[in-house]
Formats: sequence, structure tokens, C-alpha cells
Amino acid sequence: MPTPPTDSPTGRPRCARRTRLRAPSRSTPTAPPWRHRAVFDGDVEKANAAALASLKPAGIFVGVLGLGMAVLASSFVRFQLGAAPPEEPISGRFGHLPLLEALFLGGLWGIVAAGALVFAIALWTERPGLLRWAIWAWVVGGVVFVLFGAMNFYTHIGMYYNLAHGTMHQW
Repeated sequence: MPTPPTDSPTGRPRCARRTRLRAPSRSTPTAPPWRHRAVFDGDVEKANAAALASLKPAGIFVGVLGLGMAVLASSFVRFQLGAAPPEEPISGRFGHLPLLEALFLGGLWGIVAAGALVFAIALWTERPGLLRWAIWAWVVGGVVFVLFGAMNFYTHIGMYYNLAHGTMHQW
């Protein structure tokens, strides 16, 4: 049997080096979009139970993160963190009320922490009805975080401008 021609220092055949990946033709069957699809075919109750069982390990992680966020929320209020300097255009107007900003930030982190803790409890006590409350906490907290984040970027840029140019723009 003749050996295939080689032109590489490794001695590999030319054809092995030049193989290319090709897109599957229309006639070849494609794999399902995700593995283990058969688990979710059939009875809805079995599918829900399988999905919730697969999320249990994540429930531990999310629950521990929830505890961390709860401690963060309580520290915002206890130590009155988050007070803005007067140079910030929007939040600087409330800088003289550090408890107000601490309650806002602590409440925001507390809502997200509550969602994480409820998520973990729902999975580990096998009470999927509680997941609805976790989702609502995350939706409300997420929307407020997005709005607060946008305002925070604006107000920090305004603070840098005010400090650099000696101005006091409020909005």
C-alpha cells in the first residue's frame, strides 16, 4: 500500500492537514438545538420537576449571593453609605441627607437579595410557587438598577465636569 504524499516537517499526510469544516448539507439530519430534549417531552409536571431539580445546585450559589447582598444592604443603612458630594448634579442635591440615599441603596440591594433568598428557598423546599416572587423582585430591582445606573453615570460625569471647570451645574 503506497504512503500518502507529505510536504510538512511533521510528516503528516497532505490531505489530513488541509481538511476543512463544511456546513452540513440540507439532506443531513441536524442535531436537536439542545441536548436532553427528551426530558422535557411529555408530561408538564415531570418536565417542571426535572427543570427545578437541575436548578438546585444553582440555588445554593444564588442563596449565598443573596446573603451577601443582604449584608451589603444592611451595611448601607447602618453606616449611611452612598452619600454624594454636592458637586454631583442630581444626587448631590440629597448629599445633606445621607440616610435618604442609604435607605434607597440599602432598599435596592435588599430587594435583589430577597429575590435571591426566595429563589434558593423555593428550590430547596420544592415550592415552585415562590419563584414568582423571586422573579418579581429581580424584575423590579433590575429596572431600578438600570435607571439608577444611567443616572449614576450622568451624575458622575457631571461631577467631574463641575470639579474640573469650577462650575456647579445641577442638572
